[in-house]
Amino acid sequence: MKTLFLNPPHPLDIRLDIQRYTLRTRAGSLFPPIWLSWAAASVPDSRVLDAMASNLAWKDVLSAAKDYDLIVMQVDSATVAPCIKLTEDIKRHSGANVCFVGPHVSVLPFADEILKRTPYVDYIARREYDYTVRELAEGKAPDKILGLSFRNNGDILHNADRPFIENLDELPFVNPIYKRDLPMNVYRIHELRHPFTTIFSSRGCLFGCRYYCRWPAVFDGSRFRARSPANVHEEVRWVKENMRETKEILFDEGTFTTIPKRVEEICSLIKPLDVTWSCNARAEVPFETLKKMKEAGCRLVIVGFESANPEILKTIRKGVTLDRMEKFVKDCKRVGILVHGTFMIGLPGETKETIENSFKFATRMDLDSIQFSVATPYPGTEFWNYLKEKGRLLDSNYIDENGLQQAVYSYPNMTGEEIQIASENLHRRFLFRPRFIWKTFRLAFSNKDEMRRVFRGLYEYTSYTLRAGRKVHAMPGRSSNVVLDR
Repeated sequence: MKTLFLNPPHPLDIRLDIQRYTLRTRAGSLFPPIWLSWAAASVPDSRVLDAMASNLAWKDVLSAAKDYDLIVMQVDSATVAPCIKLTEDIKRHSGANVCFVGPHVSVLPFADEILKRTPYVDYIARREYDYTVRELAEGKAPDKILGLSFRNNGDILHNADRPFIENLDELPFVNPIYKRDLPMNVYRIHELRHPFTTIFSSRGCLFGCRYYCRWPAVFDGSRFRARSPANVHEEVRWVKENMRETKEILFDEGTFTTIPKRVEEICSLIKPLDVTWSCNARAEVPFETLKKMKEAGCRLVIVGFESANPEILKTIRKGVTLDRMEKFVKDCKRVGILVHGTFMIGLPGETKETIENSFKFATRMDLDSIQFSVATPYPGTEFWNYLKEKGRLLDSNYIDENGLQQAVYSYPNMTGEEIQIASENLHRRFLFRPRFIWKTFRLAFSNKDEMRRVFRGLYEYTSYTLRAGRKVHAMPGRSSNVVLDR
């Protein structure tokens, strides 16, 4: 079947990248849809359509859908309703079958509910869907396809889970699909030089912080699987030779630095290519590994510190102490790697005091950029289960009417409104410190790429502040009634 991999439009123009959050971001970040594109690489006669990046209206998507037999649509917890509406319209305009994919629909109760809720969704491919969708596109009988949920004579059937892909080297590269189908110049992350691209060198996770992370919990597994260093080198080389406009490569998997020796092998191979790259890292990379990363072109590491409270870190099984975090940041500064730190506000055990301590911890480490996010309890995670059991979930809408992230829970000592306001205020307090402003402008004037990056981020954040900054301080209070409808 001729197959369209669709990252759908959204009425609020929110980001639909699935990797992290689905919302309108402070700095206008937009990632290429790596999972859709990677799966498309395994399906002949397919195309990836990112409606938001291509600035396509609803009617444009419906027109494009007419040319395909199978529509594979990326769906997230915050976008189920508009995706179902789009599916209904697609059915009215074409005879295509529709298959939902993504972490949200990989949770079996939600896959079951969507198939019961609407007759317009034909299939759901759960968890890693590369081969599930390929077999569907090849015309294999649905009841023979592992990892597939579907409707049969009025019954909802869920085939057995598909085993996770063990040999990732057998998958085609994603970047040729990016180049073929996507407007790469549109994608931006304020931490990265523009234009950038992404690579996953691994799937799965070895670490225990599955409490809040839905990715290993419900989608790509807790067993770490890695591409060989030679295979990673070949894709980096392909980008270097075929996407010459690329200024930076982001290794966007949960933790690129999982196995230091493997990282060092990759560094030794890509060093001669003279590329600039960044990665998601864990705050315990050995100093010698950091040195080799820097020598191989690493500019920035994105690190989840989450909290400065030891008890909260213990609850979420972070597995990294505060002392180790501080040493890691010092080591990065010694070798010249920038650190973007991310914190979650609202994890169990959070108080006004623990929030303030996290802010002081971030300023003491003198991070190069920061992100204070509302902790989001995605379905399938232990965080979601905890809040549901305690009767603390207040809403099922992860974004508000403006596409902005909102807390859907409260605690006895802190409301969701207070958690949201704290997230916004901490961000502003960190960014408008004289020390941070001076350091950022000094970096901006170090070279043209950094100047473009910094001033673009400043423009986007100023726009966000004008659009939403005052609103968050005037948010209406929430009812304490639990209104979960999913």
